Amino acid sequence: MKYKVISLAISISCALVSANAQYNPHAGRIVSYTEHSAVTATSGLNPLLAIDNDTRTFWESAATIPEGYISRPDLNVMLKTFSGITNNAFDGNLNTAQRFEKADRHGLYTFAHTFDKTTAVRHIVLKAQVSSMLTVFLIRNGIKTVVLTYQPGENYSLKSHLPDPSQFYDAVAVQCDSPFDVFELAVMTEEPFEGIVFDFGKVVPIGQIYSRHMSSDHVYRSIIEFSADGFSWTKVAELHPQAIAFVPMILDREYEARFMRLLHFLKPVDYAKAVVWEVKVYDRNGPFGKPADFTINPANISDRLGINGIWGWGYNTYSDNLPEGAGPEFFAQVASSGRNYHEMLWDVTSPAETPDYAAMASGKGTKPYWWLNWDREYGTWRNTGFKVTATIMFTAKTVPEHLWPDPIEHARKYGYAFAKHFGPGKGNALVGMVEAGNEPWDYSKGFYPKVLQGMASGFKDADPQLRVIPAAFQATFMRYEGHDDNHYIADNIPKEAIPFLDGLNGHFYSHTFDHEGKRITVNPEDPRSGLHGIRNLLRWRDANMPGKPVYITEYGFDSEGGEEECDFAGCISEEKQAAWGLRALMILLRQGAESAYWYFFANEFTAAVLHSRSGLTASADKKFSPKASFHAFRKFNAILGKTRLMKVLAESDQLYAYYFEDVGGNAFVVVWAPHGDDPDKGLSVSMKLPGNPESYCYLDGHEKTEWNALKMNQDRNTYNIKGYPMIIRLSGK
Repeated sequence: MKYKVISLAISISCALVSANAQYNPHAGRIVSYTEHSAVTATSGLNPLLAIDNDTRTFWESAATIPEGYISRPDLNVMLKTFSGITNNAFDGNLNTAQRFEKADRHGLYTFAHTFDKTTAVRHIVLKAQVSSMLTVFLIRNGIKTVVLTYQPGENYSLKSHLPDPSQFYDAVAVQCDSPFDVFELAVMTEEPFEGIVFDFGKVVPIGQIYSRHMSSDHVYRSIIEFSADGFSWTKVAELHPQAIAFVPMILDREYEARFMRLLHFLKPVDYAKAVVWEVKVYDRNGPFGKPADFTINPANISDRLGINGIWGWGYNTYSDNLPEGAGPEFFAQVASSGRNYHEMLWDVTSPAETPDYAAMASGKGTKPYWWLNWDREYGTWRNTGFKVTATIMFTAKTVPEHLWPDPIEHARKYGYAFAKHFGPGKGNALVGMVEAGNEPWDYSKGFYPKVLQGMASGFKDADPQLRVIPAAFQATFMRYEGHDDNHYIADNIPKEAIPFLDGLNGHFYSHTFDHEGKRITVNPEDPRSGLHGIRNLLRWRDANMPGKPVYITEYGFDSEGGEEECDFAGCISEEKQAAWGLRALMILLRQGAESAYWYFFANEFTAAVLHSRSGLTASADKKFSPKASFHAFRKFNAILGKTRLMKVLAESDQLYAYYFEDVGGNAFVVVWAPHGDDPDKGLSVSMKLPGNPESYCYLDGHEKTEWNALKMNQDRNTYNIKGYPMIIRLSGK
C-alpha cells in the first residue's frame, strides 16, 4: 500500500565500499543509560526485563497486599522498627512465631508499640495461634479502636484489615486473656507502592525519559524520582499509570543523577500488582541525539524540493490527458522532483517474471494491464519540469514471500530490466532515481535484504548512472524496542548491498505520544517529534556510507481544509499544516537532507484516516482546491527557490532563524517562533541580522504575497515573529 505509517528510512551510496571497511549496523542508535545500569525492584522477579530493549516483556511486582509488604521495611513499620532485634513476631517471616506469655497487672496478655509519629494506618496483617479471642487496637490520644479480632478457629490463617486512611493514630496494641503466639504482625503506615530502581554507576545528565509503564487500574499514581546518592530523592515527573504506549517525557531541565526510580502507588486492594515494560533514559537530546553540524549544500532550494504523486495525479487517466495547469504542471509550482508509487504488480503478475518494457513502450501494455505505458506517464512528468523518482512497491501483503522462490535472482532481473529501460545512462532517461521498495516492513526478518541485494545490483548492472536507494528504514529504535514493524536499518541494509546504493532514504512524521499514551502530532521543533530521526540516519550514513546523501522521501501533516474534515487523532488545522510543513522542510534541509518530498500531493477521496488528509490540496471530489499549505509552499519556492541555505543564525526555544543567499548576492533571513500554538500567534524578539532589513512577508498560506516595508525609524533589532515563517529581505550585508 502506498500510504504511510510513522516511519523513517535511509539511503545508501553507490560508491564501492572496501572489503576491509568497518560496518556498524547500529551506528545511528543512541544507547540509553539504562542498558548498562544495575536494576533492583521492590519485589517480583526479572527486573531486567524492564531494560531488555523489548516493550513486549515486563517486570511484574508481587502483590503488596495482603502480605507482600510484610517483608519490606520501607512499608512495614513493625519490621522497620524491630529490624536487627530477635523477635519472630516482626521479622517478616510468616513461618516463625513469638510467644507472648507474660500477663500484665490486669491479668491480660498484651503487646503495644508506639509509632514514631502520629500517622495514618493503611493496612494491618496478623497471623497468630490463640486459645481465646485476641483483639488488635489502634490508639489515638489513649482512645482504643478495635480493628481486628482473632478467634481460636482462625489459628494459622492470615487476617487483614484496611483502616480508614483519613484517621491518624499514635500506636498499635494486641490484647488477649490467655497466652498467644504471633507469627507476624505487620502494620503499613505508608501508601502501598512498587517500583524499580536504576543505578547508572555514575552521575549522568538526564533530560528525556521514555517508558512503557502501563499497569492495571489498581495503580492510581506513578512517579519518577532522581537521586545522587540513593537516599535523598527528588520527584521530577508524574506518569499516567494506564498509558499503553511507549511514552516520551521531556523534563523541565537537564538533571544530574546517578539513580532513578519509577514508583507505582497502588490502591489498597488484595493482590494488586504493578508492571514496568521498558524504560530508557537519555540526556536532553533524547534517542535522536544531537543535531548534525550544519554544512552548506551547493544545490538551490528548488532543486531540493520534492512531492509524492501517483499515476494520473488523482484523475484516473494519463497526465497528458489532464486540463492545462493540472496534475504535474500544477504541482511543479511547489517542487522540482516528483516521486511516484510504482506498483511492481502493474509490471508483472509475479516477481518471478521479468517485465517486458519494450512491449509496453510499443503500445502492448504490461502483462497485468494491457493499457499501461509508464513512458507516457513519466514523459509528461519530465516535460513539466519534474525530475522523476520511482519507488517500487511491494510488501508481504501484496507480494508474499512464497512468490519469490529465488528473491535475489528475481529481484535482480526486475531491477536490470527497469534500469535498462528507464535509466538516464542506458535507458530513456525518464527516471533519475529509484527506490528498491517503499515500506516493505511486513516481511520476515532477513527477507528484504535478499531482495535489496538483488534489485539494487540489477539496477546498477544495467545503468550505473541511475541513482539507487533502499526502501525506508530507521536507525533510532531496534525492532520491538519502540515499535513492532520490521524497519530497523540494521536488520535490512546488509554490508553486501552498500556498493550498489547511492544514498539512504527516510520517512519522517511529526508524531509522538502524549502523557496519556495517545497518539498526537506535534510541531516539528518539539523534542519528541519523529522528524528528528534524521539525526540517527545521518550518523548511520557517516559510519557506513560517508559522503552519501540522505533523501527524505516522505514527511508531512494531516490537516483539515479544502472543505474536507480531518477529525482523527493527529489531525491539525489547515493553518498549522502550512506553517509546520514549511518549518519541517527547512529543519530537514538544515540537518542534512539532500532533498525532502512532501506526502501527499492531494487529500485522498476517502474517509478521514491517517495520511488521508496530508495533501497540499483537497481531493478529486473537491476538484483539488488548494489548501493554505499549497500557497505557502508555492510562495516559499518562488521567493527562495534560487537561493541556498547558507547559515543557521538561531535555533532556540524562542527563535529559529536561517540565512539564505542566491548567486547574485540577494539575501534573505527566514525566522519563526517554534511553538505549537496558532501560527498567527506573535512574539517580539530581538536579533541582529547579517545585513540591512528592507522588507518582510509572512508565509501564512494566503494566495497573495504581501511584502511590507520596514520603517526607517523603527528599532531594526526588534521583530514581531509568528509561527508562520517570516521572510526578511536584506538590502546589504
